[in-house]
Amino acid sequence: HFDVADNVTYSLRVQGMARHERRRHANDWLEQVGLGGFAQRSVDSLSGGEAKRVALARALAASPRVVLLDEPLTGLDDSLHDRLLADLRLLFDQLQTTVVLVTHDRAQGAALAHRATDFSALLHD
Repeated sequence: HFDVADNVTYSLRVQGMARHERRRHANDWLEQVGLGGFAQRSVDSLSGGEAKRVALARALAASPRVVLLDEPLTGLDDSLHDRLLADLRLLFDQLQTTVVLVTHDRAQGAALAHRATDFSALLHD
């Protein structure tokens, strides 16, 4: 039964990082996604928007070279959607990571992408 910090840093645990270092990384990433102070909360107690932000922190905690985000803003209320969209734009600009974003929302894709590809034409004859 992981708390939020354990969930965020699971990949670092598997890599053998010391617990105190994992906690520091978890706190840093939780701050980045707007969830500072959530480290010791139960994952089961999170709202949908909080869970999406924890998943984002978990995806980024191991410093991957490429991250796939599949509809990361789907199902959020309008204010959280707009806030997280702005936060993601800033975060993507800071990261030295390639982010592959899958979305059906063209405005969202345009707001987040440096480059975009529309695959809908491939689905039609």
